[in-house]
Amino acid sequence: MDDEEDDFRLRNSLPSGTCHPGCLNGWLADRYCDTVCNHAQCAFDAGDCGLDKLAKYPHFLVDKQATMPVYKVPPGERVAVFNTSTIFADRNGTLKEGVFKQAKGIRVVAVHPQRQAIVLLLHPNTTGSSLFTITFAVPEEKTIGYEFKVEFDSSETQDEVTDQETSTFSRTLQTFATVPSELKRPKPRFDVVSKEEVRLAWSKSSLALDDLQRLKVAGQLTEYGFERRRAALLGLPVNTSITVITRTRNTEVITAPITTVSPTSTGMKKIKDEITRRNNQKNKVTTRKMSAHQYKDAYADSLRHVNRLYNDVFGIEARKVPAHVPHLVDKSVMEELQRKLPAEFDKTSATRVRSASDMQFAFSYFYYMMSVKQDVAMGQIFDEMDTDKSATWDEREVYLAALRSMGESDVDSEKQSKRLRQAVINCTSQPLSQKRLAISKKEIMACDKVKEIMLPTWNSRKKFRFKTNAESTEFTFVRVSNNLTMLHKELEGILRKPKKYICINDEVDYTREDADVIQSTTRQFFQLLFPRPSSFELPPNRRNNFRYISEFRQWEKTSGMYRRLLIIGFVLALLTFFWFIFPQRRRKMCRKVRQWVAAPRHHVDFAQRFVIDA
Repeated sequence: MDDEEDDFRLRNSLPSGTCHPGCLNGWLADRYCDTVCNHAQCAFDAGDCGLDKLAKYPHFLVDKQATMPVYKVPPGERVAVFNTSTIFADRNGTLKEGVFKQAKGIRVVAVHPQRQAIVLLLHPNTTGSSLFTITFAVPEEKTIGYEFKVEFDSSETQDEVTDQETSTFSRTLQTFATVPSELKRPKPRFDVVSKEEVRLAWSKSSLALDDLQRLKVAGQLTEYGFERRRAALLGLPVNTSITVITRTRNTEVITAPITTVSPTSTGMKKIKDEITRRNNQKNKVTTRKMSAHQYKDAYADSLRHVNRLYNDVFGIEARKVPAHVPHLVDKSVMEELQRKLPAEFDKTSATRVRSASDMQFAFSYFYYMMSVKQDVAMGQIFDEMDTDKSATWDEREVYLAALRSMGESDVDSEKQSKRLRQAVINCTSQPLSQKRLAISKKEIMACDKVKEIMLPTWNSRKKFRFKTNAESTEFTFVRVSNNLTMLHKELEGILRKPKKYICINDEVDYTREDADVIQSTTRQFFQLLFPRPSSFELPPNRRNNFRYISEFRQWEKTSGMYRRLLIIGFVLALLTFFWFIFPQRRRKMCRKVRQWVAAPRHHVDFAQRFVIDA
């Protein structure tokens, strides 16, 4: 274990309990402030609940030194914070990631790139050291690594042990009188949870559960996160046991998992039943066949996955699902998107069927085009504003650049123009005439004040222009189920008002008796709407017997070889037939062949032969 390296994000902790009851080690440093871990013993969720709360713990400023620095955590301390902002500050380096050598005693190591800080949380009563290797992203370079060593001793100090021993042996002995036997045992406790307390807890939990359910439906909470926060709301740690005192004369104490709470606890039973009911309402599906429902769930989960990913990249906003229609895709835009998110698209390509972690193609493509902002260089802005192509800006072009650089909140164009003009004048080194202003591209490129005025507005604009149509005037979507009445109504609506795009989703349960009627109705609709078969369709008397294209290619190769052998055999049989049926012609032909072979051949010039024949 000492030689094994562990990534900051994986946090492979040792099994020595939890930092606080109910806070699992896997919940620490998960980029989310967990309420059950928001305690000082857990370093306030390893800094996820705010690094400002860790001000009382030891802080170390990691400096760039010639030799490997060694930082010693004070004895008895279990939390330490390392500030790495000054290591490559002169080169604008930012903390990216890192690894550390796992040592006994390290509970979790969390990296916070935004604050350039690393939080170390230790197990109690442990001693050891670890080597940290952190990686920085530096402009105009790939990455730069830096190493430092940390030594720690989280054992209790001698003062704490002495105080505990003193308090332990300072107790005074008491002499107890004789107690009657009927008073030695306590009476059974009844009504541990009163009805008023259950009713009050139920009303609060119901409101909070509604909020959690809305966050889950909106895609802001994962299934795992929803279960964790729901359990924390009810006061029940996940994957732990609870103690329920039953209302019986024997006063039994039963320890059971959360999923098997005793039905005699009425308050907990109501809450559990309500949770089950909400889950059943969410999954309004029957158990007749799981394949189709898993297909739909995987598609919906992939949409939620992309939505959560884009919330982190582009910000939180409402995103609707694009229509089920053919899409024209710009290849260069799709390649740009795949370069920005290579790991996600590689994971999508690695799955042969739909998965919850897929980058749903149309959804990710269109909302990338609708969300990405342009990244414009100052030189490109200068060339665009240089309308006369003179390689300089005059008064009119400076005014045009000021108008184009105005934000949505700016209303005074004259003030913006004066501000930009003054910045341009301050950056020029040539004496300016009062009649004509001319500033070169080189001077504009070197002027930081002009960049400060123009670049924020230009780079905050959308890169692509788009228009959304809320009404579905050009397409329609039909779910074909076993409801024949609803199917007739939807298909008649399509025939009455034809649309440009029609998407029909097959959700028929073919194990039921009415499946043949549904299939026949759908076939008649297609024959009425598209009477001529497509070139890709097989003739009515043929069926596709192959599941994979490789099987079809193999069959095509084998059948072609058999076809060629059949043709060759037929030609040989025909020649053999004529050879034996006509013997006289055969002898005459053989005689002519022998004469032609035995006849002498003279090399006669073609011109001489022509004269002889003439």
